[in-house]
Amino acid sequence: MTRSPVAVVAFVVIAACQPQSGSLSEADLAAIRSLPAAFDQVVLGGDVEFTDIDGCGDLAYARGTYSERFTVAGVAEPIRDVGKVLGILRKESDGRWLFSIWSSSTDLPAMEGDPAEGGESSF
Repeated sequence: MTRSPVAVVAFVVIAACQPQSGSLSEADLAAIRSLPAAFDQVVLGGDVEFTDIDGCGDLAYARGTYSERFTVAGVAEPIRDVGKVLGILRKESDGRWLFSIWSSSTDLPAMEGDPAEGGESSF
């Protein structure tokens, strides 16, 4: 079994900050939960839902799922993608939470061949 380097970093960062569970205020949790509403860079739309948030002091992680629809050149219909996200956040001196690390992974099947060399996609 291999582990994601980002997940390991998140574990190490949070594990070094005790106590882990319940150490973020309700205001901090609400501020982190509201961040996906600011993601408006997907061509046709999308959504992020955090299912797990924890942290300590000025460090936190947010883990969850995403769904998005986007267009790809040469593909007639928009593509719907779903997957998982993990973000590491740091609280700024003005109280805003900003992502230091953002990682996402699709649940779509892997591409077949190298698209740069004419390989077929799984779309």
